[in-house]
Amino acid sequence: MSGTKGFALYFSIIVAFLWVGVGPRPADNSSPDGSDYQASTLQRLSTMQPTLANGPLRIGLAESDITPPIGLPLAGFSARYPKASDGVDTPLFARALTLSVADRRVTILTVEILLLDRKMTEAIYQRTGLTGEQLFFTASHTHNSSGGWGEGLIEELTLGAFDAGYFNRLANQLAATVQRSRQTLQPAELAVLQREMPGSQHNRLDRAQPTNDRMTALLLRAVGSEVAEPPMAILTFFGAHPTILGAKTHKISGDYPGYLVSHLKALSGAGMVLFAAGSVGDATPVRPDGKDYFERAEKYGRGLAEQLAMSILQAEYRQQVTLGSLHLPVDMPPIRYPISRDWTLGPLVSGLFGDNKSWLKGLRIGPLLLFGFPGDYAGHLATQLSEAVRQQTQLPVITATTSFNGDFKGYLVSRHWFETLDTYETRDVNFFGPWGGEYLNDLALKMAKRLLQEEY
Repeated sequence: MSGTKGFALYFSIIVAFLWVGVGPRPADNSSPDGSDYQASTLQRLSTMQPTLANGPLRIGLAESDITPPIGLPLAGFSARYPKASDGVDTPLFARALTLSVADRRVTILTVEILLLDRKMTEAIYQRTGLTGEQLFFTASHTHNSSGGWGEGLIEELTLGAFDAGYFNRLANQLAATVQRSRQTLQPAELAVLQREMPGSQHNRLDRAQPTNDRMTALLLRAVGSEVAEPPMAILTFFGAHPTILGAKTHKISGDYPGYLVSHLKALSGAGMVLFAAGSVGDATPVRPDGKDYFERAEKYGRGLAEQLAMSILQAEYRQQVTLGSLHLPVDMPPIRYPISRDWTLGPLVSGLFGDNKSWLKGLRIGPLLLFGFPGDYAGHLATQLSEAVRQQTQLPVITATTSFNGDFKGYLVSRHWFETLDTYETRDVNFFGPWGGEYLNDLALKMAKRLLQEEY
């Protein structure tokens, strides 16, 4: 074979390889119904029977300061330059709440961080020796938090260059927080509040559409407390995207959730306040006026804390509580990197953004059903799920949802939004097409039925 012919052959092989691995191709927008990935996940779920324990509640609490050294990259805002932090606005914390009823014990870990990815959560599992049903992960999603700990394309785009030493330091801090919360348990009573926060959010996908502006709070107090006695702990969930501090800010900060926590603690007298990002996928804060970003974040967090604090004295507590948990490994649709609604790049590109394996987490805590989703879960999906649960049961159940459950699979939105909007949330960071969000919602509803097998 001549040199020219050999070069042409090799060149053709390379072009064909790149076309097969990288080149655009039609996207599969078909429903999950009847798919292999749905069948395998439903088969897995069919074998799961949550052990629902009912009895007196005990709780454990722990808190760790995880403020990173100044100079490490800040997580969030790929447009931020430079990424390095230059000071501290508010310190950052990891907080753990362990709930125990009879032989069931579950720890909810809340971290003032952008998100927790699979490598970090696997490191925490290894360090604690706990299983998926024993740990429920959440994050506040502040975009002025610790970066530098994530390894991989998405992680380094959003968290900055990977630092293995800092990864291990943070993993050790989070695992130690979990372990301390499980060591000393004390009797407690439980109440659940859910109230609307009207005028607090815009819909970031379409300003004309509503948002899921409910704030949910889990209140825990010592057994036998007087009405005016402050709670031992408050765990809150809320869905406005914590981006009041923009890409031009370079200080470490909890954004509005950090201020909400500090103000609610002062107003309620609670020993500890924990915050987790709710359905942030389509919600952004209605920013108050202020002299700078930090004053606006403080005013917004204080306003939410004041509204919630007004409801605390009306809460009705119980000591007898049903506790159950489910950790469902999920096979997702084939991962894609979309270039339009109907076209995607090939697997060599799409594969850089992860795989199609993930999980859903579900907790039953008395009257509360809490679901953790693997990404920026949208408020319109949360509203649909709450309504579906309400229609399926006659029990007075409160449904709440969190984003960032220890894995990250991009933005999770409904088929309607995928088909009608061409936005960052529905295209650039939607890795599973039109059905990804609704597929997970359907699985969560099936998990709800299992978690509600017994009355409380």
